[in-house]
Amino acid sequence: MSATEPPSTTEPPWPLNELARINKLKGYCVLDTPPDPEFDRLTQLATRHFGMPTVLVSLVDETRQWFKARYGFEAPDVPRRLAFCAYAILTDEVMVVHDATRDERFVENDLVTGPPYIRFYAGAPLKTPEGLLLGTFCVIDSLPHFEFSDEARRDLEEFARIVVHELEMRAARRAADDARRAEAEARAAAEQAEARYRAVVETAVDAMIVIDEQGVMHAFNAAAERMFGYTAAEAVGQCIALLMPQADAARHREYIDRYLNTGERRVIGIGREVEGRHRDGWTFPVELSIAEWWMGGRRHFTGILRDVSRRKAAERALREGHALFEGVLESTTDPIFVKDLAGRYVSVNSAAAQVFGRAREEVVGCMDAELFPAAAAARIERTDRHILATGRSETIEEVVPVAGRDDPRAFSTAKTPLRDSDGRIVGLVGVARDITDRKRAEEALRASEERFRALVENAPQLMWVNRANGVAEFFNLAWRTYTGQETAEGTRWDAVHPDDRERIQELRERALAAGEPYEYELRLRRADRAYRWHIGRVSPLRQQGRIVAWVGTAMDVDDIHRARELAEEANRSKSRFLASASHDLRQPMQSILLFAEALRPHVADTAGCTALDHLQQGLDALKGLLDGLLDVSRLDAGIVQPQFEEIAVREIIEPLAAAYTPIAQAKGLAWRVAPCDAVVRSDRVLLGRMVRNLIENAIRYTQRGTVALDCTAEGGRLLIEVRDTGIGIPPDQLGRIFEEFYQVGNPERDRAQGLGLGLAIVRRLSTLLGHPVRAQSRPGGGSVFTVEVPLVAGARDRAVPSPPVPDAAGPMPDGGRFAVAVDDDVIVLLALRTMLQEWGYEVLTAASTDEAMARLRAAGRKPDVILADYRLREGRVGTEAVVRIREIYGADVPGVIVTGEIGPEPQTDAARHGLGLLHKPVTPRLLRAALARYRQEALPSAR
Repeated sequence: MSATEPPSTTEPPWPLNELARINKLKGYCVLDTPPDPEFDRLTQLATRHFGMPTVLVSLVDETRQWFKARYGFEAPDVPRRLAFCAYAILTDEVMVVHDATRDERFVENDLVTGPPYIRFYAGAPLKTPEGLLLGTFCVIDSLPHFEFSDEARRDLEEFARIVVHELEMRAARRAADDARRAEAEARAAAEQAEARYRAVVETAVDAMIVIDEQGVMHAFNAAAERMFGYTAAEAVGQCIALLMPQADAARHREYIDRYLNTGERRVIGIGREVEGRHRDGWTFPVELSIAEWWMGGRRHFTGILRDVSRRKAAERALREGHALFEGVLESTTDPIFVKDLAGRYVSVNSAAAQVFGRAREEVVGCMDAELFPAAAAARIERTDRHILATGRSETIEEVVPVAGRDDPRAFSTAKTPLRDSDGRIVGLVGVARDITDRKRAEEALRASEERFRALVENAPQLMWVNRANGVAEFFNLAWRTYTGQETAEGTRWDAVHPDDRERIQELRERALAAGEPYEYELRLRRADRAYRWHIGRVSPLRQQGRIVAWVGTAMDVDDIHRARELAEEANRSKSRFLASASHDLRQPMQSILLFAEALRPHVADTAGCTALDHLQQGLDALKGLLDGLLDVSRLDAGIVQPQFEEIAVREIIEPLAAAYTPIAQAKGLAWRVAPCDAVVRSDRVLLGRMVRNLIENAIRYTQRGTVALDCTAEGGRLLIEVRDTGIGIPPDQLGRIFEEFYQVGNPERDRAQGLGLGLAIVRRLSTLLGHPVRAQSRPGGGSVFTVEVPLVAGARDRAVPSPPVPDAAGPMPDGGRFAVAVDDDVIVLLALRTMLQEWGYEVLTAASTDEAMARLRAAGRKPDVILADYRLREGRVGTEAVVRIREIYGADVPGVIVTGEIGPEPQTDAARHGLGLLHKPVTPRLLRAALARYRQEALPSAR
């Protein structure tokens, strides 16, 4: 050690530039940071290179020596007073201590006398580009080394330079990062400032435009876009004159030049109204204020513009409203006035001024005491004070003197408190109407009503008067005497029979709503407690088109009512008789029809054939009349009861299609029947009768063209339509075609056109089944009759369509057909046998089921068809005969029930056993067609 080195007992001295050194050290931001691989690799490399067990990257701060990297040394730092490096940073050269135990500076150092027992130390200062020594790169050994070559010193310095270089690089990167971060923060702050500016400008309600000294626009906010119709991209860079009317553009340039030259202000800091021009060319008023500012040595102007079109329009509307108000005030004939809280008139119209006989301006400022007599003025002032005190409107009838009139006039005056915008009462508004003439008319009306009431009161007929709303006003003396009671609204229904009340009340409510008179029958209770039938009539009493009352009368019709009931009962008795006689009347008719047809092959001469044709026509007419009369009678007597079931429509229309094919062909008509797979809920027989009557009617009244049967689903209903191209029905006769015996175009009662009962039966069956029927027609254009039948939801008829029915008028197939006929009427049975034999059948006849079975066993032959009357002797029925025959010969034997009954029993029984059903009297043509159809249907099963 040199003689100039300080003794070991002193603190290591500080470099003269200690403050700068410490600031530089801290500027590297390396103290107390985690280990870095780059520095650790340097210490490991130095250990191998120098062969030393301990290598340190040492940094010296104010109080300690801290190791950024260490190899072979446990402690992360040591106090500065023990640090060898504290001495090494005093000079730029490598400090080498060959043996610390011989160096006075370190001989008593704790790191020498104790662990790690340092003997050798060599440290190269960490010198910054500014020449500041921050620490050392040092190697340490617990053994002394007396040789440490110059090359080793240079290598140690190189390691130190590498450390400083790494610190500088990190500092540079950190500085760059800080700069970038500062730049980003500055940019973010600028963007935030810009965003705040944009938010203020772009969300401003008023338009904001920035221009320079030349009038070029540099900013154009959203409000300006909406106001002028230009986008910011279109406006920025353009001259502000773009937004001005042409006349103002030149003056604007002059104003800018004058301001720049003289400083004279006309708008800046003052504001004014100017005209703006929209992109579409129209102009509008704007309120403009301008602010001047400088940026970058250049002058700019910010203009804030507000569209005052609405305000101008409101001001104009206010002026117009005031003018309109004045016009209304002056146009009305009713006096109108306004008073202040003191009772002074502040405004009156001319009508009010005329009451006082003065001009309007002469009335303004006056008090009532100056315009009316003292008594009248005091009364008016009391009323006004009450209205102002309570704040409630009132209508007062006042009689006051009027200038220029001898008699006072009656006025109805509506007075209302006048309030300001805060709701405070500031005066009173009055509207008066001269009601003198109305009061006189009311007096006259009151006298007239008293006379009317006296007339009603003393009328001999039962009468009453209701108010306009139907509430009872009074009942006359005749009513009170008849019922024996005083009647009012609460007791008006006491004298009416309980069963009639609801019906009459419903009728009354409808009439009140419609404002129409109404009439009804009712039973009124007389004073002796007996009820008698009356006809009540109630009519509205109108004045100037407005209902003011209802006047009612009641007339006793009890004797007439009872006579009518007796007549109706007699008619029902007749209908019941005819209905009960139906079977007995049909049986002989059936035999006559069959015998008449059976005669035809036996009549050869022309005269005989003509007579037979006439007989057949007469029988057809008689049959139609008998069928119609008996059916109408049974329906009127209530004997027929529907049997509702789910029916495949095909089962109804296919027999009709087959039955009426030959009839339509005989007339040369096209007969079209559309297939239908719908299932409906109805009565099988009665629905079939409805459709059959409509078909017969269509064929009868169609001379050429087509008759069609169609089915259309509509909602939950099936519309069964019968269409024709016949003569049509005039509009004035559509309402009568369902009446008995009414026929269109047949005033001579030509029986060839029917009897006029078919549609009457359809109407009765429609009511009975609840199947509405409607007709549409035009003269010469044909007719459409529609029956509405409820559909069975989701159901479809999936049966295989029946094979074509052979033409009954054509030749019957050969082959020894065998028919069984069962009927307890011998004449009918004989006629059936004769007719069937004429058609080529072998016939077995029997009067009962047992006889038929016995004779079939004897014959030993299977029948081709069975014809049986439904009602046989001893309570037996024809279906029994068919069932028993089928038990022997098989279920494929076709059977037809022929009956004179229309009730539900035959149709239900026949349907249950799969049998055909014909109603007597049946014509030979229909019988022959039915036999062909049922035999044809049986063929597939027979095969």
